Formats: sequence, structure tokens, C-alpha cells
Amino acid sequence: MSRRTRCAHRLLSCCAAGLLAGLVLAGCAPTQQRISGPTMGTSYSVQWHGGALGSEEVRRRIEAELVRINALASNWDADSAISRLERKAGSGWADVDAELAVLLDFAGLLHRQTGGVYDITLGPVIDLWGFGPGPVRFQPPDADALDAARALTGMHRIERRPGQALLPAGMRLNLSSIAKGYAVDRLAEALLDAGIRDFIAEIGGELRTSGRNASGAQWVLGVQNPGGGAVPMLRLTLPEGGAIATSGDYNNFFVYEERMYGHLLDGTTGAPVQHAASVTVIAGDCMSADGYATALAVLGPERARSLAEREGIAAVLVWRTGEGLLEPEITPAAEPYIL
Repeated sequence: MSRRTRCAHRLLSCCAAGLLAGLVLAGCAPTQQRISGPTMGTSYSVQWHGGALGSEEVRRRIEAELVRINALASNWDADSAISRLERKAGSGWADVDAELAVLLDFAGLLHRQTGGVYDITLGPVIDLWGFGPGPVRFQPPDADALDAARALTGMHRIERRPGQALLPAGMRLNLSSIAKGYAVDRLAEALLDAGIRDFIAEIGGELRTSGRNASGAQWVLGVQNPGGGAVPMLRLTLPEGGAIATSGDYNNFFVYEERMYGHLLDGTTGAPVQHAASVTVIAGDCMSADGYATALAVLGPERARSLAEREGIAAVLVWRTGEGLLEPEITPAAEPYIL
């Protein structure tokens, strides 16, 4: 017996509710403007006030930027920069766009910091488990097939030189753990370039704030309870602006023979982790928040705690055990943001 769940969780505010993942917004004022729409397999939304541009011009600029980022990092677009790089795997050095190089550099840092547990080269393994652009699955893959897919992975096997990369044959990349965060940062920069200083920009629950809401109050955010329900697990704020991202196993998984298999995979085993219910990270930029949320989630309690302490990461961690969910663990760096 198996079942599969892919769901977007609700982001609620005092003036709107949207289908998003991981976070709940509060404190928006009725005079704020808001746009939203589909993107990157999920949705985006922007709330703001001030600035000289009308909402349709803001929408035009935001959606143009989203199209550009999708053309950079989408695994679902055969003509994207990441897809073109993959097609060169095993056939020599390939040119790498400057923005794609930023993503690869940060992914390489996370790979090293986690001892290979975080790995963007798991494309064949992700597809085998049914969490990629290929067909969905309702049961674990065959062990031999998994071993064959894992033989094609390993970010340490990518060679780099300025403006180029060399991928081994068969290697496929998946940037989904940092691409949404990077896109949010680009939306934030587009808003700032347009003279908009007070906003929340969000894609699939990963978000970045700047300034204050239309009432002059701080943006107040609520971290969703991975156990379900509309009541936030806790509330926080970013007085100086910043970014928040959440990673967890509760919004993309399947159950087979009474065991849950989530989309977060350990790069050293190729198997879904069993311990990460929800990890929320606060950072200055959304790519960092997005990537570290995934990295901490796949590491597990002890190693995640060690990395967060060593790197000064602000995080709220909720771990899963056989008996259920543990109480939220708040790292020292996150404590100033908790209300």
C-alpha cells in the first residue's frame, strides 16, 4: 500500500491567504499592493507599498526576471543554462554563465561544509526516487538501480576553471535547493532598483523582506507547524530586513509499507533522510537561507547543530523521531529574531 503527497502549504496574512510552503505572514496592511502568479513549479507573491510604479509595471518587471531565472536554472526547460551544461557532460569543457557560476560556487561550499551530504549532482538519484522532472514513484527504487544512479554523482568530481566547468559523463545537476532562494534575491534587487524599499518578495515560501509594512510596523512572520494546522509554530521578525527559507519532508513525500519517504536525499547514501521535519534558516540573502535550510535538514540533529554553531547560522530546527516531532530547537543566532 502506498500513497503520494505533493502539497503547497498555506501562507496566511491578515489580508490574504496564498498557497505557499513553510511560512506564515502576519501584519500586512490593506493599503499595500500585492501581485502573485505561478513560477518554478510553485507560486510567487510580492507585497509592497511606496514607489512610483503601478502594480502592472511591477508585475511586468518581476515576471521578466522570473522568466530569466527559469532560463538559467530550470531542470524542466531543455534549453536552460543548466540543461545545456548537462548535455556537455563527458564531452569536454563547457562555458558557464556568470550567474550559474554563483550557484555552482555556493553549492560547492555547502557540499564541502556537509562532507558531501548536500550534493546538487543527485539528479539521476532524485529522478529514480520520483522527485524530479520524470515520472513520480510510489515505492523505493531497486537497490541495483540506485547504486547505478549514485555512480553518476559526486560534486567533488566537477572540475572548474574561470568561466567553464567539466562534468563527468552522465552527471545531472539539480539546483532546486538554492534556485528559488536565488530568484527571490533577484526579485528583491529588481524591487530596490525600481525605488521600492518596503516589501516582501516570496517564491514557494522562501522570502526576503525590506523595510516595514504600510502601517509602519515590522513585518511579522510565522513559522508553520510541520505537524499541520493554521496556528504558527512560532513568530519572528527581521528588524533590518533579510531572508527566510524552510526545508522539510512534509510537503513532498510518499508512504510505502507504512514508511514515509521524503524528497530530501542524503548525498552520501542516495536515500531520503528520515529525521528532518522542518528546518527554517534566517540569513541576509535568500539563496543562503535556502541552501543552509536544506543542508541542515539532510545533516540531521547532531551534525546540523555543529554546522550551525560553527558558521553562526540562525535556524529553527524540528526533528522527527519514531515517536513523533520534537520541540523546536532554536540556535543562538536565531534567538534575537523570535517574538
